Amino acid sequence: MQGFTRTKFIGNPISFYSLISDTAGGGGSGTVTSVAISGSSAFAIIGSPITTSGTIVISGAGTSAQYIDGTGALQSFPSLTGYVPYVSATSDVNLGVYGILLDKLSFNTTATQTLSAAGQMLWNDSDGTLDIRLKGNNVTLQVGQESVIRVVNKTGGNLLEADYQVVRVRSVSEGGAAGQRLAVVLAQADNDPDSATTIGIVTENINVNQEGFITTSGNVRDIDTTGSLQGETWVDGDMLYLSPTTAGALTNIKPQAPDHSVIVGYVVYAHANHGIIFVKVDNGYELDELHNVLISGVTNNDILAYVSGAGVWENKPISGVLGYIPVPNTRTLTINGTAYDLSADRSWTVGGSGTVTSVALSGSSAFAITGSPITTSGTITISGAGTSDQYIDGTGSLQTFPSITKYSSNRPVATTASVATYGAWYRQFWPSTAATTNTTLNQNQLWLMPVQLPAGLVINEIAFTIPTAGSAGALVSVGIYSSTIVSGEMRADTLLSNFGSVSTSTNGKKVITSINYTVPSGTTDWFWIALLGTVAAPGNISFISSAVKQYIGFTTAGGTQYSAWTLAGQTSFPATMSLVTWLTGVDSASLIQIGYK
Repeated sequence: MQGFTRTKFIGNPISFYSLISDTAGGGGSGTVTSVAISGSSAFAIIGSPITTSGTIVISGAGTSAQYIDGTGALQSFPSLTGYVPYVSATSDVNLGVYGILLDKLSFNTTATQTLSAAGQMLWNDSDGTLDIRLKGNNVTLQVGQESVIRVVNKTGGNLLEADYQVVRVRSVSEGGAAGQRLAVVLAQADNDPDSATTIGIVTENINVNQEGFITTSGNVRDIDTTGSLQGETWVDGDMLYLSPTTAGALTNIKPQAPDHSVIVGYVVYAHANHGIIFVKVDNGYELDELHNVLISGVTNNDILAYVSGAGVWENKPISGVLGYIPVPNTRTLTINGTAYDLSADRSWTVGGSGTVTSVALSGSSAFAITGSPITTSGTITISGAGTSDQYIDGTGSLQTFPSITKYSSNRPVATTASVATYGAWYRQFWPSTAATTNTTLNQNQLWLMPVQLPAGLVINEIAFTIPTAGSAGALVSVGIYSSTIVSGEMRADTLLSNFGSVSTSTNGKKVITSINYTVPSGTTDWFWIALLGTVAAPGNISFISSAVKQYIGFTTAGGTQYSAWTLAGQTSFPATMSLVTWLTGVDSASLIQIGYK
């Protein structure tokens, strides 16, 4: 065969565009009688051999899931399951029920996509965090910058995002939680139950009895924050409070007590459509919610006082703190039907026309009144109508001092030296027939002197006189005992209070101040004032009438007087006085005087 012959074969579905058979002329002669094609099993060959004329067809012997490798053998394409497309993928990847395990995950910080469905997440370069679209596809959470909670709307009406209403947790008495979620109702700052559990602001529409999200911390966006909904004007930075007048509403006007001041958040951006509120609820505290405050049984005009023993502040009446009832500074004096202010020094001239023709004085039968009436000029004299064994009570009636037989035989006699002016002090004394006789209180010796005190009397100070000083470091303690009647005799019984000690290393009047002791009520109004010589070194303390009479005592001159008891070997006040002994007649002749006010 001269030259060469080109034969083209086309296979389906694999095309062979240049399958060429060349026969080079060898310069000889002869005749081709048969042409055949052979190949690997990857090819299907039809029409071979050709012995006259015809077409040989070659096609692939495999499937569309296979390919022919370089050796001519059929191979299957590898499965793409478990692989992620490379950069510049053109479609989404659906991993089905499988997750992704990796060391780190990077997001495109210049993303152009937006969230369109719940469960999506992308980078928010404006806020510098990730955005997550939450259930319902209405709320977008900025990761790390906001906190939301899913609740059940139990307000009785629909909650609207545009109204950004403030809600609180429904109390147990109101129905409590619902469906394993907190149930919320509208909050209001008019009292503690309506505001104490304020939790956040509605951040999506929530139909009544349905679930939805509220923001407990972070930004609530795209709302009207100009204040027009509330009839107010809001600006950037305004602090927003829970309204005391409208349930669920906000106000930039701080509520005043007794309304509650509950901070809900702040205006980040004041705008009619794209406004932003940063939510940060601060309910504040009631006074009795503070850890070191104990409030109970509150009454009008109570004050807060610190109790050091308990380490807490407690509510107390003013009189309980001061030890007395304060006098109001608004006092009036009514003269001829006109009230005059006495809150400061005042003077009046009582004028008018007319002539006084008679002036009279009247009083109860406890008073003896002479010289009344006066029709021209003169003096009206008033004196007591009773005896030295009587007193005038608060109603103006004469009463007789109780008689205690035990002391009648030992009772000393009052003398002129006992009489003195005592000012504001109540007084009780034991006058002596021997005014210069010294009576000594020794170390560890206890004296008891009977006094009659009305129940409810507040003793503020106790005083006595030291004519002769004790030794260096000498102390005298003062206390009070109750009385009891044993076989018709009045005896000292139980220590009621230790008023404290005073130094007696110098002479003169000795006063224990700030006692504030209220005399209790009991079966008798007699008590015993106790003096105990508790000195650092032995020393004597003498009481004589010439010095004592200048100071104070417990009864008026000429009144009933009683002697004292003494008990040696005492280093402190005994709790009871069952071992006390009587003084002898000689001891009781000495003058001892003590006072209180």
